[in-house]
Amino acid sequence: MIVISSIEVRFVSHATEDERRLKVAAEGLFGVLFTVEVLEGHWGNPIHVFTARLEGPQAEQLLRRLAASVPVRDFDVRCEGSRFYLRVSKSALLRGELVPGEDVQLKVKFPRKVDAGYLRRFWKV
Repeated sequence: MIVISSIEVRFVSHATEDERRLKVAAEGLFGVLFTVEVLEGHWGNPIHVFTARLEGPQAEQLLRRLAASVPVRDFDVRCEGSRFYLRVSKSALLRGELVPGEDVQLKVKFPRKVDAGYLRRFWKV
């Protein structure tokens, strides 16, 4: 059994992307509502920042889904104190899939310092 405090999911939508479609896809895939902060880009274009937080059983379920579908090899680099960082693909998110990528940041928080070896065993790499 793995104990998680929370998982924060965060990603950005640029002016060329359909922010409503991304929000619906993310909420469907992660099973949680996202808040949206609208910022202004360098040229005055809107930038949408989506954030959601999962806790308890919902966070544990997401971590199990990630462990089953997103291969990870560099646990030592991704672990920092009580946090574990992972990124998944935004285009795959639109298809309802969790695959490695650079667009969607996931920050997993544990109640205490996390050991890379512990996560490696959980991931079954």
